[in-house]
Amino acid sequence: MSRSPEEIAIVVEERLRAAFEADPSRRGVNIARLAAELSVGSVALIRAFKRTFAVPPYQYFLRLRLGLALRLVGEGPSPRCANLAAVARRCGYVDVSHMRQAFRRGLGMTATDYQRAVGNRALWTRGLARGEAEVSGGPVDRPRPRLQRK
Repeated sequence: MSRSPEEIAIVVEERLRAAFEADPSRRGVNIARLAAELSVGSVALIRAFKRTFAVPPYQYFLRLRLGLALRLVGEGPSPRCANLAAVARRCGYVDVSHMRQAFRRGLGMTATDYQRAVGNRALWTRGLARGEAEVSGGPVDRPRPRLQRK
């Protein structure tokens, strides 16, 4: 039974969402294995997905990760995500720097700038344990020194 490109894209999107919800820290899904399960080629699968969702599957997966990070940062601190480092880990980013790059690419601002924009900055910096300087006045807030060319 042959599937239309839209049906293939919808199945792939469902699998991506299920994989992400099961484990946001995973790197995506194996496209070759998924293509074999759907009896299509990898290129055809990616092409069908991109035609339907305007981005390739891996980019879609990265957007799911960024969406979770946006939601968690926007909600403010919680027992499971007390600071930006915890949010980064929960969303599958290697560290705060990696999450900051994703925010910059996706929104044009850092996670800290996003916090300020949604008004939760005071919540995140109040009452945090020692060693969580990346949230208040730490590396996230410090401008990087510029390298001088010789």
